[in-house]
Amino acid sequence: MKLFLIGLPGSGKSTIGKDLAWKLDIPFFDLDAKIVEQIGESISDYFEKNGEDAFRKIEAQALADWCGNSCQGILATGGGTPCFFDNMKKMNDVGITIFLNRSPKKIAKLLSKKGIRRRPLLKDLRGEELEQRLQGLLQQRLPFYQQAQFAVKAKGADEILELLNKKL
Repeated sequence: MKLFLIGLPGSGKSTIGKDLAWKLDIPFFDLDAKIVEQIGESISDYFEKNGEDAFRKIEAQALADWCGNSCQGILATGGGTPCFFDNMKKMNDVGITIFLNRSPKKIAKLLSKKGIRRRPLLKDLRGEELEQRLQGLLQQRLPFYQQAQFAVKAKGADEILELLNKKL
C-alpha cells in the first residue's frame, strides 16, 4: 500500500504521517527530506539559489522515483507537490491520496508557534499576513487537492485510520 498525504504547508502531513505509519506498521517517508538528502542543502537555500521552477523539477523526479519503486508506506508530500506537472495523477495512479484539509487560520496559529524558517513560500510572514498567504495558497491549490481520493480535517491519524477502515 502506498499512501500519499497532501495539503498546505503546516497541515500536519509529516506529524500525522509518522503516527499513522506507526499505527499501520508501515514505513514513513517525507518527500522534502528525500530531496534535501539528494541536493545536499535545505530546500529554502535551494529555492533561494535556483528558484521555484528548478525545485519543482527535482521534486517531480523524486516523486516519480518513489511512485515507481516497489516500496510500500506513507509519503508526506510538500504542500505544492500535487500542483505541478502530472504529480497528482501519478499519486492517484499508484496509491491512495488523502488531503489533510486544515484551515489556514489554524495552520497560521500553529506555524506562528513553531516557526516557518524552513518553508520558502511562507518565510518572514507572521500573523494576519501568514494567514492571508496560506488562504491564497489554498485557493490556488484547492483544485489539485480536491483530486485526492479522500479528504479529512487533519485532526490526527485516528481519523484517517477510521476512514481507511470504512472505505477499503
